[in-house]
Amino acid sequence: MQADVGVCLVCAPGESDGAGWLFGMLTDGSAEAVSSDAEDYDDRPVDRRAVAAILAGAPLDRRTVRALDPAADFEATADRTRLLGYAMADA
Repeated sequence: MQADVGVCLVCAPGESDGAGWLFGMLTDGSAEAVSSDAEDYDDRPVDRRAVAAILAGAPLDRRTVRALDPAADFEATADRTRLLGYAMADA
């Protein structure tokens, strides 16, 4: 998926513009960056191999779902995943 984004950022002289923090995820889509961002957001560890598999387009399977959220309802996740058009592994 591709999207166009317009941004206007104003900062005072001598202040950091915050671009590294604000746009880091957009400019570095590596598994390490995505995992780190998710860990900061959710305040818990995130399985980097599972993130890397999703970023590589691997079909979603039970192991990946469990690695990312052990409490997730796999069938509900699979239904939503199919609706979004993402590939599911045979389960």
